[in-house]
Amino acid sequence: MRAIVLKLSGVVLTASLLVVAPAKAVEVEFIAFSAASQSQARTYRAIWEESGERIVAAFEAVTCLPFAESIVRAVVAERVSNSGGPEYPMQLRASYVRAVKQATLVHELGHRALWQLTKRLDGVGGHMTLYLVLDRVWAYVWGEEFAEERIRDESRWRASYDYGAAWRWARSLGREERVRLWNELLVKNGFLGGCNGSLDIAALQARVHAVPHGSPSKAVRRVCTVESEVPCTSSLLLH
Repeated sequence: MRAIVLKLSGVVLTASLLVVAPAKAVEVEFIAFSAASQSQARTYRAIWEESGERIVAAFEAVTCLPFAESIVRAVVAERVSNSGGPEYPMQLRASYVRAVKQATLVHELGHRALWQLTKRLDGVGGHMTLYLVLDRVWAYVWGEEFAEERIRDESRWRASYDYGAAWRWARSLGREERVRLWNELLVKNGFLGGCNGSLDIAALQARVHAVPHGSPSKAVRRVCTVESEVPCTSSLLLH
């Protein structure tokens, strides 16, 4: 989404995070833009404390990419949500109900996580790229019903960008076609292919949901090398 972004700095809020090897832990600092936004910033913070571990684990498992940032700042204000920029914080709308806050937080983090894919597929823009994986992350963290409702909600957004058309395009693709396109994108950007995150639905959901709410856990993800005999999959082992 496009909007004016605010360059701010502040004290880092450390959330309880899932340590995924070899990726770095991710900390999110929620900054209330005004006194009126403080309670809403606390809600976003609570969402991250409850689900941040699983969000990071799901993103990295589905995309086979590490988060490039270890600290992310997010301004909570009554303005249009956006992902910010490398030198700017995310912006999250304050007045959303909790479920939309959850979805929006993951949506904007997803944009930031995918900045490392500097080369894009022909005719596939930023939101279309994100939508190849976003609903899988939502589903792995909060379930299929949540993901379906959020897709319906985003498809109804009225803006200069046609979110509904982007979602229809992504949904028109079979799971295997989405995986094929994702691997084409990874290889185009110098990453290993063979990522099967969008296909490992049942196993990945069970493993992601195995991370307890609000408590740190350890995870090891299969580290793939060029010499590896197995493809770089989204295998996630929690212990």
